[in-house]
Formats: sequence, structure tokens, C-alpha cells
Amino acid sequence: RSLASSGRCRLPSLLRLDSASSTRPGRPSALITHTNKGGSWTLGSDQDRPSNVNSGSQALGSDLYGLSHRRAMTRRPSSASVFSQAVKDQLWRFEERSSWLTVNVDMIRDTPWACPHQSPCNIHAAGTTVLTKRAKVVSTYGVPSMASSGGFPRLGGALSLSVSSRFYSTAVLGGCCHTCLEVRRKGARKPPTNSSSPSRAMGQNSSRGSYSLGKGENPPARPQNKDTVEAVVCSTGDLDSGQMKEVEVGEHKVLLVKEGDQFYALGNKCTHYGAPLSKGSYCDGVVRCPWHGACFNVKTGDIEDFPGLDSVHTFQVEVRGSDVVVKADPVALDNFRRVKAVSRCEPSDPREVLIVGGGPASVVCTETLRQEGFTGKITLVSKETDLPYDRIKLSKTLSVKADELALRKEDFYRDRDTTVLLGKEVTKVDVDGKQVELSDGAKLPFTTLVLATGGRPRRPDIPGADLANVFTLRTVQDANAIGAKFKDKHMVVLGTSFIGLEVACAMVGHAASVSVVGNTAAPLLHVFGQEIGQWLQKLHESKGVKFYNRSSITEFEGQDGVLTAVRLQDGTQLPADACVLGVGVLPSTDFLQGSGINLTDRGYIPVDKNMRTNIPNVYAAGDITEFPLACAGDESVNIQHWQMAHQHGRTAGLDIAGKGREISSVPYFWTVQFGKSIRYAGYNHGYDDIILHGDLDDNKFVAFFTKSDRVTAAASLGWDPVVSQFAQLLAKGGALSKEEARQDPSILSDKLSKA
Repeated sequence: RSLASSGRCRLPSLLRLDSASSTRPGRPSALITHTNKGGSWTLGSDQDRPSNVNSGSQALGSDLYGLSHRRAMTRRPSSASVFSQAVKDQLWRFEERSSWLTVNVDMIRDTPWACPHQSPCNIHAAGTTVLTKRAKVVSTYGVPSMASSGGFPRLGGALSLSVSSRFYSTAVLGGCCHTCLEVRRKGARKPPTNSSSPSRAMGQNSSRGSYSLGKGENPPARPQNKDTVEAVVCSTGDLDSGQMKEVEVGEHKVLLVKEGDQFYALGNKCTHYGAPLSKGSYCDGVVRCPWHGACFNVKTGDIEDFPGLDSVHTFQVEVRGSDVVVKADPVALDNFRRVKAVSRCEPSDPREVLIVGGGPASVVCTETLRQEGFTGKITLVSKETDLPYDRIKLSKTLSVKADELALRKEDFYRDRDTTVLLGKEVTKVDVDGKQVELSDGAKLPFTTLVLATGGRPRRPDIPGADLANVFTLRTVQDANAIGAKFKDKHMVVLGTSFIGLEVACAMVGHAASVSVVGNTAAPLLHVFGQEIGQWLQKLHESKGVKFYNRSSITEFEGQDGVLTAVRLQDGTQLPADACVLGVGVLPSTDFLQGSGINLTDRGYIPVDKNMRTNIPNVYAAGDITEFPLACAGDESVNIQHWQMAHQHGRTAGLDIAGKGREISSVPYFWTVQFGKSIRYAGYNHGYDDIILHGDLDDNKFVAFFTKSDRVTAAASLGWDPVVSQFAQLLAKGGALSKEEARQDPSILSDKLSKA
């Protein structure tokens, strides 16, 4: 790679990272060559190494020393301490001209090596794993970030160092540590989000790394002699055990939690949509988002239930007398999302995991495998032509583009050595031969197979259903096709499902008319019951939507192959320039017929609590499965929720990585209709009564769904965090009786404190 220097920055005009092989054990596999008018020099050779650095090791300091020096190197320092000081001095001048620096480095393979500072660094490498007792690596652009002061956190073979404002950066390249180079940067703000692509090609192993340099904003004033932000946030007696509170650290909000006599501090924003976690529910070390139910461990910040993919940062807490003090890294405060450290693929590892499907279960499975140290090959195959994206937004924003919804960008998969094959459909599975066949005839081998193909929209057998402008909604292309047709047109929606109602919401105000046809007495009757269903219908009608309940379409009428009208059961004809079908989905499992993988009569794949099928080393996840639901007494159910698909992927990934953990997640979903967000948790199939609190006309209510004497599900509008509290109670093995549900919903807070 080449790097053009800024006219204001005294940097080499060209940096090239060359692959280099060595017959000597421990020799770095990458050399950096610097070329400018004054000549050239190469880093990574024995001559560049400080005298007291172990053989085969190369300090990051030497690379940065060469990077920041404005003339060809003619002499080398004689000791690591002098060496790192020279680096610090050079970068100190350099950093006043540029606001950020990123270094991506591949670790040396095969040979363990040790830092010369055996104490306190205690760093060594084995394969592509780096273990450090005091590692603190901050990264951006989707590369893992990590901050730890204890234990042995694991970094992958590719390490990213972002030198940013007001903190000490630590990194390793070829065998040295932050004692060798403790660079303090000043006046930088967080890097811009548009980084250059890493040098690693998707799905390939490479011995390359890259330097990238960019401009940022004008630097702010640097605080004097501080690498952290510190604040007294409360007194020790202000919180009881089990309580949490939003506090201020600098200009940012942090969540403070007290458990027993211990205080914990972590980021206050959910990594899904940024909801304030302080408004959520807390129980036994886990805080749950009030909006969509994502869960975070307050000790580690790790995400434990979904939606959302990233973890949150945690911060140091000290008790000084009666004062509770939080110390935080400014960069972590600025960026509330934390991507966990990962392993990389090792060519010597013979394992091959093949994941079929392009949804959240597939994405989370790949991430979980790498997070848990899996070093085999990972391949993700999807019949869609776009990277996995946030599919549930399609019914809300019909004109959105796939790259705007991508769950992860391309470089994220590349940095985790995950091969992504798009536009490839699996048509056959050979479990004996351990391979799958694609629609183009190609075959892919596997040692472990994960099936996560999701559903396909149901298309009813109605005359004229093949006319142009009769749509189903599953892909970005489907959404865009609908979005291109509804402006100033007469639109009809068949089905009062979540998709159907959300599409109706999206079209109101743009279409000439919107009509919804459903076969029940009220929308979503089987989910929410009569009262809430009628409230939803009134909400839609107040915006101009027309409902035709207890009816269906008997014929699509058209002219010249294009839809012009629909005819209902009672003979009513509705003008229709386009119609969207929202009448459910079928599991995409037809290709498994005859494979030996068990299917139910409805075409779903039965799995156990670890997402295993009846075939060893074959897993299934997401909408195509029936699995034992813990909060329903392990009843085998099919749950087609966005959140649950994430958890399925994590559960399968953990089991494949040898760290199996039975699924115990509580179903959680939400729907937004004309700005009103209804939250739901639990499983209300077969409910026999609904206990309603609040006033539907005031757009504030809580509904408890009961079966016999037990509450099986809860839904709410404008009453956070009651649904998250209920989900938390079920997750902890608790229960809410019908009699308790008749009391004020605040009873959930009391029950959680005792759970």
C-alpha cells in the first residue's frame, strides 16, 4: 500500500508493506520499506531492533520511529527506553499536525515470543493469539476494541491501534509492548468513520498489514496531565443494592449500578438504537434495554441478549471515603459501541464451518465463533446479492438501500477471515459426504453445517396473483419495487400482519388511498386480542386507512398483465394500482427434502437447546426452527422474532466453539405504527384472558396475557420499562401470577428485586 503524506505532516512519501519469508524461527513475516528522496530503509530487519529486544522481535516503536522521522534512519538507539522516548518525541511533534493515526498489524505466526519487559507486561504470542495482562487497545472502523486491567484478554492475529486523544495507547508488533512505547497523543478527536479498507482480502489469509493516516478536526485543548476523565458521581449511600442510576462523567452519561457492596459503571446507551439503559430494568448483574430488550452484563459490558450486535464499554469505579468516583477513557465515552476482540483463521486448523443464510442468525453465529476463539474456516453463503441487513426496517422504509441497512460492512467479515458468498443458493445437502451443492453446480465442503435460511413470503393461490404489481415483501429489491409504485396510487394490503400494517403506515400520506383487507375481526387479533386490535385499527383509520375485516381477496383483476383492481368475498371491487401480500411466511427448507435432516409436517427443523439437529455437526437457527422455549416449559415452538434469531445464532456458535450454553432467551419484539411503539415479551399462544391496565384512548397501557393462573406474556405502550421487567423476571426463572397481574404493574419491580 502507498500512503501519500500531507503537506503539513512531515511523513514519508511512500510506505510499502512487503511480504517476506524467513527461515529463522521468530522472524517477522512483514517488512516495511520506506522510500523518499533521501533514500530508503527497511524496518523488520535485525539492524532495526533495539539491542535488548529478544531475537526475532520488533518493537512497534521502531516502526513509528521510522514513520515519524523526516529523514532516512542512519542510527539506531541502543536501548528500548531511549528508543521509545525518541518515538514519543517524534510523534509529539507529528501529532500536532494530524489528528489520528491507525496501525493495522498482523502478528507473527508459529513461534512464541516474549517481551523483554517480563514484568509487568507478560506478553507472548502463540499462533495468531496475543495475550497481555495490561492490554488496552482502542480501535475503530470495525476492528476489535478492548480495554482490560486484569486477566488475559485475547486479541486476534490482526491488531489495530488507534492513537487518539488524552489516553495512552498500547500495542504489540513482533514482540514488544506498551512499556517499550507509551505514546501520549494530544488534541485529537475521534477518527472519521470512513476508513480505508484493510489489506486483507475477504476470506483470505494474508501476512500484510497497513498504515493509514488521515485528517480530522481541529484539535481541542488538551487537559493537563490526564489520560482519563474522572468524576465524583455520588455517595456510597445514594444507591441500594440492585439499583442503578444515570450519572455524568465529563460531558457524557454513564450508567452506575450497585450490586451488594460493589459499584459498576458502563455505557448508558444500548448498542441497538441508543436507548438509555438507565430507563431499563436491572436484575442480578444484567441490565435490559427498555425499548427492545437487549441485555448487557454490568461487570463486563458484554451483550448477552439481543437485538444489537455490539457490547458496551465498562469503566473503573473507586470508592474514596464516602465518594464514588468513576474514571473513564474519553474515547470510550465518545463511542458507546464496543466490538469484542476476536481470533483469526489458522491454516493449520482443518475445521470448516459452512453457514447457509443471510440473516441475523448467520451474522451472530460467525461473530460468536471468532469471539470464542474458533480458528477454523468460516464461509457464509446467501442467495441474496447484498450483505446481511436489518430486514425488519424494510416494511417501515420502502425506499431504503441495502448498504444503509447492512448489519456489518464488508471489511468486518474480511477482518474476521469470514468468506461471504453472495447470490449463491444452496439446493442440496449431502450430510454423509459433508458437502452442499449450489444452484450453479458448485459444491462446498463442511465439517460443521449451520442452516439459517429463514422464511419466504406465502403467496396465496388466488386468480390473477401473477399480475404485475402484486408484491410480497422479503428483500430490499421487493421493498424498493413497492416504494417505486405507491406514490399517488391506489394501494391494497392483503393481511393484517405486522408487515401488512407497517407497510400501510409507510404508504399513508403518499398513496392516493390505502386499503387493508383481513380475515379477522380486528388487526393482529391473535397476538394482542380484540381491544388492542381495535385500538390499532382506529389509529390507522385516523390517518386515512380503510379496513375490510372478515374478508379476503377472491380475484386480482388486471389489464394487459397489470393489476387494476381487487375483488373481495362480498363482491366489492377496490381500485388497486398495486397490492402487497402480508399473509405470513413459509420456512425455506424445501432443499432439505431427502437429506436425512428431520423436518416437521410444516417444514420446520426441530432442534435441541443447543440448536443441534438430528444429524451430528448440523445445526439450524432462526425462523426455520422449532426449539424448546424455556419460559414455556420447554414446549417446542417456532418463534419468528428478530431478537430470537440473533440468540439462535449465538447459541449455535457457542456450541460449535466448544462452549455450549443452552438457550433460555425470552421472546421479545416490537412494532412501530404511526409513531406509537408497542413492546411485547413472552409467549402467549393459547392465552385465555387479558388483564389490561391504563387507557387505550390515552395511548398508555399494559396488557398481561394469562393462561390458567399464570401470566405468559406482556405488552405495553408508553409504560416503559414494564415489558423489559417482565422479560427479566421470566429470564431469571420467576413468574407472575394472574392475581399479581391484577395489581399495579409496579409489582414487577418488587418481584425483580427478590428474583
